[in-house]
Amino acid sequence: MKKVFLICLLAFSAISVQAEHLNTNSMLYLNMNSKAVLGDIQLNNITSFAITQTVQELSSTAKLVVPKAYGKIGQKPILDLMKVGDPVKIDLGYNGLYNQEFEGFISEIEADAPLVIHCDDKMWPYKQNNWVKNYGTIELKPVLQELFKGLTIDCPQVNLGKFEIDNASSYKVIQDLQSDHGLYSRIT
Repeated sequence: MKKVFLICLLAFSAISVQAEHLNTNSMLYLNMNSKAVLGDIQLNNITSFAITQTVQELSSTAKLVVPKAYGKIGQKPILDLMKVGDPVKIDLGYNGLYNQEFEGFISEIEADAPLVIHCDDKMWPYKQNNWVKNYGTIELKPVLQELFKGLTIDCPQVNLGKFEIDNASSYKVIQDLQSDHGLYSRIT
């Protein structure tokens, strides 16, 4: 099952929203709001974006299209103010009320016009490391605790037997565990 959120802020036809927090006197229309924080930069308008979440994939992704008006912020080009690895938060809402929809890191910046920024969720740092390990006989949980230090691991008791990691990131190891052993995981 694939879940894709696609929001286009330039043109939209019908909006249905639960109105529990909205002023009923201003219910004739809703103002769509977006806010993206990329490192130290806050963009209050986004041309469009898509967030993709699926249980088959280990991580969620987002793709932002930035308006041409953000070519420069102050006197600096926007590309000089952000880099791959910077933290990202995307908030959306109506009438000034925001909900956080995505949190992660910049994974790629396309320097073309329009500016397109690709983001990965909190799994991104685990795609950047590299492991070379050999285990005689080991269970799943100690392997995951070593690969994902600082995270709480909740997993079934599975004996992996002799297990080898040969020049792979934590993300690649968990992908292999998913394909080889049918073990699905998620960082929340």
